[in-house]
Amino acid sequence: MTANSVKNGIEENLGCGTEQRGMLCWLRLVILLYWTALTYLLLSPDPLWFLSGTDGVDEAYTLSVPDLVQHFLVFGLLGLLLTFEMDSDRLLSLTLGVAVAYSFGTELVQLFVPGRFASALDIFANLLGLAVGWGAVQFLRSLALSRRVRTPNAMSS
Repeated sequence: MTANSVKNGIEENLGCGTEQRGMLCWLRLVILLYWTALTYLLLSPDPLWFLSGTDGVDEAYTLSVPDLVQHFLVFGLLGLLLTFEMDSDRLLSLTLGVAVAYSFGTELVQLFVPGRFASALDIFANLLGLAVGWGAVQFLRSLALSRRVRTPNAMSS
């Protein structure tokens, strides 16, 4: 098995046909890796154990960025990545629906993970992050579209 065949296998499994290879395909890989890392962080009893040795995460670290801000930021990035990657509204709606269910699901699973606690506020921060990530991409797309619509004659008047 050559490196090229491995690369082609990854691209095919990510739904990248020959016409889509390139940036979009690798963005899907980034999303998959990010979502995997996010799942580990949300569901591991001590996800950042390596930062402080054997006693768990240092209290100073956990208090440096409030929990709700962490949830907002990681789900905001997820919303941004998912929205940027999706080109149809139907597929975007389905994908964001899965992300919303994922938010609820991870909080539900945390009820059964030692050292983790489920919180309705975490879900709210997750959903707010997804919405802001979606909104940021939509705003940037509309800004880019409005610049493309302008013609040189319209800009001079």
